[in-house]
Amino acid sequence: SGCTITGGLFAGLTRPAAARFSFLLSLPIMLAAGLKELSDEYKKLKAPEEGEPPSLFASGDQVTALVVGTLVAAVVGYLSIAWLLRFLQRSS
Repeated sequence: SGCTITGGLFAGLTRPAAARFSFLLSLPIMLAAGLKELSDEYKKLKAPEEGEPPSLFASGDQVTALVVGTLVAAVVGYLSIAWLLRFLQRSS
C-alpha cells in the first residue's frame, strides 16, 4: 500500500485520494486470494490427501469461526480505513 500511495502522490493525487486509491486497489486482490483459498479447501474436502490436515469445511465449528472472523475483520478493517482517511485529511 505504501508504494501505491507514493505513486498516487507522484501522479498528483491528494493524500486522502492516494490512500483511498491504494485501499480500493487491494480489494480485488484480497478477494481473489480468499476465493482461491476457499476453492483449495473445498477440493481438499472432496479429495483428501494422505498426511494432510483435514479441510476447513470438515467441521461446522471451523466454518463458524471462519465466518465470524471474516465479519469481525471486515468491520475492524473498514473502521481502521475510515479513521486513517480522516487522519490524512486533518494532518500533514
